[in-house]
Amino acid sequence: MNKLVFAIVFVVVTGAMFFVCANAHIDFFPCEISERDGMDGPIRTREGTCSLLAHNREEMHGEKERLTPVGWAMLAAFCGGIGLVAGLVAGAVTRKRG
Repeated sequence: MNKLVFAIVFVVVTGAMFFVCANAHIDFFPCEISERDGMDGPIRTREGTCSLLAHNREEMHGEKERLTPVGWAMLAAFCGGIGLVAGLVAGAVTRKRG
């Protein structure tokens, strides 16, 4: 395996996946959702799933979505896993033979 190619592809693809997650509705990361119960009701917090895009939005009238530690771990595993697979494939394809 070509380790330099693996490292470069891993870093680039992992970074690209983080960028995609930050700008798309990939809503399967565990988070805490704070939302109003009606127009003037109290803010209620519940567990759910959200995207990094929703996490990065500003808080609006107390309503927000925040990733939990498990959500951050899943985000890292998701982006890093795709980068790892791409790096392994690129490293294997460009290995020196013989």
